[in-house]
Amino acid sequence: MPRIDASSAAAFPATPPSSDRISAGPAVGELTRPATRVEAEAHLAAAAYLLHRSGHSALVVTADDTGDPLALLSATDVSRAVAEGRDLESTRVRQVVTGPPQQVAADLPARDAARLMLLHRVMQLVVSRDDRVLGIADLADVCRAVLASEEAAVLPPRSAAGPFAP
Repeated sequence: MPRIDASSAAAFPATPPSSDRISAGPAVGELTRPATRVEAEAHLAAAAYLLHRSGHSALVVTADDTGDPLALLSATDVSRAVAEGRDLESTRVRQVVTGPPQQVAADLPARDAARLMLLHRVMQLVVSRDDRVLGIADLADVCRAVLASEEAAVLPPRSAAGPFAP
């Protein structure tokens, strides 16, 4: 499985330094939701149901015998199968996924995770610690964390007296 680290982000120019250094945001592991898994041999209809009920943006596709992550299955993959006229009851998950997921370490800063997601054109990352999958971080959660950290670094602290106090 491809592993992305902070050195892969070198293709993007560094954020220009500023006098009030903006935080890189929380570690991506803090944004991760536990992964919902589906076996590669499962019917796509069952996986679509599981994806919908989980509320996640993707499922981790695992090998039947090892449980290792083989790919991610997203709503886009299911939609593509429907658009291609596939029968969801007879199509297996392994027939529609596109390959190994991008995997990152849990301590990668959110800003670096966002850069890597853009660089590799992926919407989700598998987040792991010590070769154990912790879950999935999706682009919306990563961007939300980066924006929140930038706002916190740029906005002046709120006064206890209220917004209109001198």
